[in-house]
Amino acid sequence: MALTAAGVDPVHAAALAPSLNAWAAVVDEEVRRVRSGVPLAAKRFSGVGDIHALEELEQALRSSGELRSVLLRGVGAAAAVGSGPLAELVPALLLCATGHFDRPWILPFADVEPASRDEGLVAWREGDLSPLRDALLSACSTTARSRRLAIRRLLQTLLLEDESLGTLGRAAITARRALAVLRDSLAISMPSLAERLECSRPAAGDALERLVHLKLAREITGRDRDRVFVHAATWDSVT
Repeated sequence: MALTAAGVDPVHAAALAPSLNAWAAVVDEEVRRVRSGVPLAAKRFSGVGDIHALEELEQALRSSGELRSVLLRGVGAAAAVGSGPLAELVPALLLCATGHFDRPWILPFADVEPASRDEGLVAWREGDLSPLRDALLSACSTTARSRRLAIRRLLQTLLLEDESLGTLGRAAITARRALAVLRDSLAISMPSLAERLECSRPAAGDALERLVHLKLAREITGRDRDRVFVHAATWDSVT
């Protein structure tokens, strides 16, 4: 939530703890590189996480022409990184770099129980990758299943959202445009929405408040000023 708000408004970025701010910078840079086709390199992660085996991570990230499953390369990358946020982000970036999806925040191994991961890492250091592999691939399956169901629910919700806007009368025109922006960007501040819609800030604020009242949007910072709003249905599907 903090990273989402920081990505939308510099006020929130300034409030991030130094470690989280550094992490956000690495994420942004790696996403940019992956989307532009720059190969992943293990050394770029060494300053932001505890990498247990740098050489093994480099091997997992490198294609090397072998017929290796990308998911199994992701397992190897997660093992080399260990635990913590890098253990989820690096495999996600690997899948993005190999064209399997384009959203690094859809983390394939996010549902691994910490105890299972720790036990698997112990076994991996002793030469047995299978416990960690089984735990990670099971989590990947669980994540994929939950995302598929979430997308199905989201598509149904979008139809209901369009219907609910009909209760706003003439105000539905701006609210509908604001909702389209939220759906596209997930999160936005009021000034940014006003700029996107080419309308006044009060008009953008009114549109957001109407969407919040209809439970189509949600404010995620809890502040009275410098607020950030998200598309509620999408936010619920990814958090």
